[in-house]
Amino acid sequence: MDKLQSPQAKLLYLTSELAKQNEINEAEKTTFKAKVLSNDAEVMKAFEDYTKNNDEAFLRREIIRIVRPESATAPVELPPVVEEEKKEDVEKPIDVPPGQEDPNSPLGSFLMEKKRKFKDRQNEIHAIQEALKPAD
Repeated sequence: MDKLQSPQAKLLYLTSELAKQNEINEAEKTTFKAKVLSNDAEVMKAFEDYTKNNDEAFLRREIIRIVRPESATAPVELPPVVEEEKKEDVEKPIDVPPGQEDPNSPLGSFLMEKKRKFKDRQNEIHAIQEALKPAD
């Protein structure tokens, strides 16, 4: 990016890189490109701030902030939580003996299924070996 001469070229290059890295989408890229080409005051201010401290991460954040103004200013509203609801939502830990999986957890269920399939395969192999043994 340092080899590029004009501020617009640097901004357009960085915008293209952000889109390639999926940090912004194509619509945001197009919006920012239009702002760059029209020498938008907010964009030029961000670039001036970048040139003062030469911090590319700052400029990346500024580009994203400019193309997504709602994410920077919109407060996140969370529903009020009643104290009783908090207590009900907390699950009591289950004491699982060492060496065993918790059957209620996704990982525990997965591991138990894998063990069952392994045991079934072992039983099939053993049955085949017994069937193939020569008769005395």
